Amino acid sequence: MYRQMIFVNLVTADVPAARKFFTELGYEINPQFCTDENACVVISDTIVAMLMTREH
Repeated sequence: MYRQMIFVNLVTADVPAARKFFTELGYEINPQFCTDENACVVISDTIVAMLMTREH
């Protein structure tokens, strides 16, 4: 069965603070796709949010 993936890009001025916010809500961070300028938040099996700086 085909499962459509949804990727949402969210711009933030402070990636570490946004990362902390989402982890405190209970979401997991996928470190494989994280750098100092972005973070990958796993919302569900098919939804991923990328937190990134405006410059990135």
